[in-house]
Amino acid sequence: MALAIVLHSAHDMYLFMQSFIVIISINITVLFAGMEVQYVNLTSEVYAISSPNYPSDYDNDLDYTWILHGSASHNILITIVDFHTERNYDFVHIGTHEDPTLYTFTDEVSPIEFTIDSEEIHIRFTSDVSVTTRGFRLEVSLVNFTIDRTCPETQVLCHSQFECVEMVDVLCNGVKECEFIGYQDEYSDMCSMYIYVLNLTQI
Repeated sequence: MALAIVLHSAHDMYLFMQSFIVIISINITVLFAGMEVQYVNLTSEVYAISSPNYPSDYDNDLDYTWILHGSASHNILITIVDFHTERNYDFVHIGTHEDPTLYTFTDEVSPIEFTIDSEEIHIRFTSDVSVTTRGFRLEVSLVNFTIDRTCPETQVLCHSQFECVEMVDVLCNGVKECEFIGYQDEYSDMCSMYIYVLNLTQI
């Protein structure tokens, strides 16, 4: 069952958010100030998300957000099935309430999957005022904490819970890639020191 709610003021939005503390079992779509927000409770079923009109072209000037709730005993697995947006102008941001831009995608993206260790994820799609393409299709599901997360000494878990990569390949490259170490690959203090030492070695 789905419920659509139209809010006409910031005060209405505030009251609605205050009343949404208890997660209910229906999906809710909220329309406010040109932005559409859909609240989804994930179950054992795979939940599909696609851009409006997919696989036909989406419209200009869109702002869609999906907020998906999982459970404390699961990770959330995101699979990019198909993806093509206008490069550097139309974006999909995927993250958490604390950091909604953990992952940012634009242009063409090959099929990939990755997990986020959180009970809730946010997916936001925005398009500008010109040029549209076919958009995207994502699949979101719950996965158990059953994966061996250990890596060799010089490697670290990044990109997804299934992949160990060499730390030197992801350290301080400006992209938050290593969720299972709390994104320490991009900690500002650590990266400042890393870059300082790297510059010294090149003198």
